Amino acid sequence: MENKEDLNTLTKAKQNTKIDAVIVDTDTIPLNNSIQIDVPILTLVPFLHDNLRKWLNELGLNQYLKTPFSKNVFYDKVTKLLIKPETMYNEKIDLSYIEEIVEDNPEMMVTLLEMLLDNIKEYPDKMASEFHTQEFYQLRETAHKFKSCTAYTGLTEFNEVLTQIERSEEFNLSNLDVEEKVNFISAAAQTIQVQVEEKLQEIKQIGRARLNSSHVAISYA
Repeated sequence: MENKEDLNTLTKAKQNTKIDAVIVDTDTIPLNNSIQIDVPILTLVPFLHDNLRKWLNELGLNQYLKTPFSKNVFYDKVTKLLIKPETMYNEKIDLSYIEEIVEDNPEMMVTLLEMLLDNIKEYPDKMASEFHTQEFYQLRETAHKFKSCTAYTGLTEFNEVLTQIERSEEFNLSNLDVEEKVNFISAAAQTIQVQVEEKLQEIKQIGRARLNSSHVAISYA
């Protein structure tokens, strides 16, 4: 889409035409109202700063890509954009084993979850890139490393898919099979990321509450 007229036409056409996704640039976006169209939208931006990010989010445009970009980066972004929520699994992360290890130590728990969060953000993109550049040995190695990070989180299906990618050569999986599993990991990781972030906030709040309680106890003493 290249201008606002295209956007208006698209909004009307959506009523009779199946549209999977829309790609716009900042010159196409209406300035005063949000975009009322029920499809994923990817916004191409020449730069990205906090004010622009805030403006895009207010318009409902929370998927953006900074130009210029490589073909692989663009492919990965569009692939993620097209993954429907129903294709994502509903497993809930189980941190009971990790909680047992840290023995009710909020600071240690925060450290471990932040490490997990970094891995969840890094490895899916790395795996997608390795698949599209056909670095299949590295892809299998990355799947193995990622599985080591999520082994004790109760994510049975997620870890099983990582195992299948790791052993894809042994299982004689086709490239299409591997691509499907890599896409699944990318989509599922987004759900897991939200859960970990929520858990992190919860633990940090507990830590602050304990700290405040200790200050109160000291003042009364």
